[in-house]
Amino acid sequence: MFATIVFVAILFAVDQILKIYFSTNYGLNETETVFAGFLNIGYIRNYGVAFGMFSGMKWTIVLIGLVMSILISTVLVKSKQVYIRVALGLVLAGATGNLFDRLSVGYVIDYLQMPILPVVGSTIFNISDVYIIVGCAIILFFEVRNKPNSKNDMPVQF
Repeated sequence: MFATIVFVAILFAVDQILKIYFSTNYGLNETETVFAGFLNIGYIRNYGVAFGMFSGMKWTIVLIGLVMSILISTVLVKSKQVYIRVALGLVLAGATGNLFDRLSVGYVIDYLQMPILPVVGSTIFNISDVYIIVGCAIILFFEVRNKPNSKNDMPVQF
C-alpha cells in the first residue's frame, strides 16, 4: 500500500510542477507549436470539466471530485490486483490534481494540445487528464480481456 501512496504522490507532484511551469512561463491563452500538427503547449484556465462543460459550477464539480476521490481511494485500498492499483492510482492522482487546482486557484490549469487527435484536437488539457484517461483505459482493457465470452465462457484472448 505504501508503494501506491508514493506512486500517487509522485504523479500528483509532477502534475503540479508542470502546471506551475506553464502558468508562470506562458501568458494566459498563449500557445506555442512544438511539433506542427501534433503537439502545442501553452496556458489556459479551464473553469469547467472536459471541453469546458459545466463552467460556473465550481462547487458542484468540487463536490463530485471529492466524492469520487473518496470512492476511488476506498476501492484502491481494498484491491489486491496490481493493474487495478496502478489504474486507480493514475485516476486518483489525476482527479486530485485537478481538484487541488479548483480549490487553490478556482480553475484547472491546462497546457497540452494535440491537434492530430480526432474530435478533441482543439481541446487543451493537462497531465492529470492523461492520468485519468490512461487509468480508465487500463481498467477497460483488463476487464474486457478477462470477461468470459458469452458463447463458450472462455476469456477473450488478445
